[in-house]
Amino acid sequence: MVTEGYDDPEGELLRRIREVAPDLPIAVAFEFHTNMSKATADNATVITGYRTYPHIDTYETGERAGRTLIRTLSGEIDPIILWHPLPLMTHLNCQTPSRQPMKDIMDKAIAAEADGRVLNASILGGWPLADIPHVGVHGVIVANRPQANEAQALLMEVMPALLLLDILPQTYPYFAVMWLVLVVQVMRERQLLLTVMDLQ
Repeated sequence: MVTEGYDDPEGELLRRIREVAPDLPIAVAFEFHTNMSKATADNATVITGYRTYPHIDTYETGERAGRTLIRTLSGEIDPIILWHPLPLMTHLNCQTPSRQPMKDIMDKAIAAEADGRVLNASILGGWPLADIPHVGVHGVIVANRPQANEAQALLMEVMPALLLLDILPQTYPYFAVMWLVLVVQVMRERQLLLTVMDLQ
């Protein structure tokens, strides 16, 4: 979400809550296209994200966050958040977790959470059309403190894999078309002579 006053209203809200309640466990559930910020990672206790696009697991995502929160409140676990952003502008039509190339990565996160390696594991595809500093793909893992090393290893296994996927190159044709549309508009409105550039 973005507002006129804040590029990161969720992070600002969490920061303000944390300021007045420093020890309060806070669980949040985010939509898959969230552009997550450091303020969010620093001030939440539990973070989960949708695993589907179209989004059909809204209830389940909240339930995942709620289960971890309840275990936190009972003193059973001591959760920590590991967050890793990548500055990738993924193509909206190619980032769904139900198809490759995102499917294998999301499946790893789902499996790690299901088998208990971590408490929660989420991949956020981001919203590339937002004009804010923290646009990108985000991996966020909630782990019990004794699981920290294993959780870090999982994060480092999953996130670099995104760099090898054919997500970013598929973004180029989209922006190339938009660039050409802009060129045509400029030529029509201002009658400027432009040099044709190689877009490859």
